[in-house]
Amino acid sequence: MHKYLPTSIDTISWLGIYYVNAELYEKACVYFQKAAQIQPQEVKWRLMVASCYRRMGYDQRALKLYEGVYNESPDHVDCKGFSCIKK
Repeated sequence: MHKYLPTSIDTISWLGIYYVNAELYEKACVYFQKAAQIQPQEVKWRLMVASCYRRMGYDQRALKLYEGVYNESPDHVDCKGFSCIKK
């Protein structure tokens, strides 16, 4: 389906979640990055990318992305739980 609808956010999201459930975080990250490009205002895609980085052991990359998201949207409900990056 993705081959025919490469900008379908539902398909991209499903594929990303599928790869997370399969613990293939590098592949999941690719789809969440695509989703973030399609919907740049949607915080959850960048948080999903950061989560994939964290699960792959790229803690500094994850932290940098978490910090960027938090700095842009500190009042967003999904960002409030990141007390480790609050200044």
